[in-house]
Amino acid sequence: MKFFSTLVALAVSAMLFVSCGVLGTSTSTATGSGSTAGKALSALYSTYASTGSLDVSNVNTLSNIVSLASSIQNLKGQSSASSYVSQFAKGLVKGSKSKITSAASAGITSALTSLAGNSSIASLASTATSAANKVQQAKSVANSVTSILKMMK
Repeated sequence: MKFFSTLVALAVSAMLFVSCGVLGTSTSTATGSGSTAGKALSALYSTYASTGSLDVSNVNTLSNIVSLASSIQNLKGQSSASSYVSQFAKGLVKGSKSKITSAASAGITSALTSLAGNSSIASLASTATSAANKVQQAKSVANSVTSILKMMK
């Protein structure tokens, strides 16, 4: 149950970041977004390194992909020379706890900028929100069923 609550919180946060414009274009926001992306990429890389693939049926993997998708939204349309991109790259290094090196951060930021332009990324946040609502409904039903099961003792 705690895991589902975390997933719901993550999905709702992603929705708020994308739909309410919480992610601005200031350099502090760029660093924060880069840090969030770096943390998600680091977790995804750890999974990939240990298993050789990303299992999209795994909720942790999906949570990290949603987090990554939400954190890169403001990269869309940015030029590689912008201060936003530069600060985002610095945040990548920080968020990944240096799993992403400074040397690699520019290339990774460039790839993420291309990914941010992908229409699938934009729809991911709304899909995640819908999924979060379904998880919340399932959690409510599970709590009710648990109460019924306890009565059977």
